[in-house]
Amino acid sequence: MPIHIGTALTWTYVLIVLAAISAVIFPLVFFNFKKAKGTLIGLAGLVVVLLIAYLFSGSEVFGITGIEPEKITPGLIKTVGTGLNMMYLMMGLAFLSIIYVEIAKMFK
Repeated sequence: MPIHIGTALTWTYVLIVLAAISAVIFPLVFFNFKKAKGTLIGLAGLVVVLLIAYLFSGSEVFGITGIEPEKITPGLIKTVGTGLNMMYLMMGLAFLSIIYVEIAKMFK
């Protein structure tokens, strides 16, 4: 991987962590516990979805053509599986929330 891509990815990770920390700390600093509570509940929900995605992801190594077998590790497969499962779960939750909103509108 070229150096500039690695540096950009590192900065991306750092900025994501800083944004997450500031999203939790900022409401606490200004004593707005109601907003901080909502943020913490949202983050806890994301952590729960992440844990569910991690538990459902497999780690068995299988042959993929075109990739060196020594680069495919069970940890890498588990990480990729977790990302895919989390995407599927979030898409499913978004779809269900859209259906819920539309059905709730019919009964108003």
